[in-house]
Amino acid sequence: MRLLSNELETPSTRRIRLSVDGAGFRFRGGQAATLAAGAARPTPYSIASAPHETDRDGWLEFLVKVDGSSRFGTIVETLQPGTTIHVQGPAGTFVLPDVSHAVPLLFIAGGTGIAPMRSMILEAMNAGHQGPRTLVYSARSPREFAYVDELRRLADEGQVA
Repeated sequence: MRLLSNELETPSTRRIRLSVDGAGFRFRGGQAATLAAGAARPTPYSIASAPHETDRDGWLEFLVKVDGSSRFGTIVETLQPGTTIHVQGPAGTFVLPDVSHAVPLLFIAGGTGIAPMRSMILEAMNAGHQGPRTLVYSARSPREFAYVDELRRLADEGQVA
């Protein structure tokens, strides 16, 4: 896949979007994919985009922690749009459960763990889930809350508490 964008989301994370180049990419909210580029070790990351966003917009979104290991997060800051990113997946069974549209949903996340929760929340909304959706989200500091503007908007609209 091709890197479309690479933006600072928080002081320690990057929000990247990868083009699915018209091939499609079937997944469920909460699943992960392994990303690789250059000499960095392939690293699994939760998919932050919701399935309907990927279908509509033609890209996958990931929230990548910038770190000092030999993993993908070491090089993510240096990657430019157009770079080829090798993607394997989807993988994982941590997905939005098939439940009644009225059942309450509770999402709990810390730090970059918001990525799969974002995907699942948007997937539930897109599927017509009518029950309460509550998010409990923690971060090390106020500046480390990823997707804060979007989450505030969803809260203001009554989509998530």
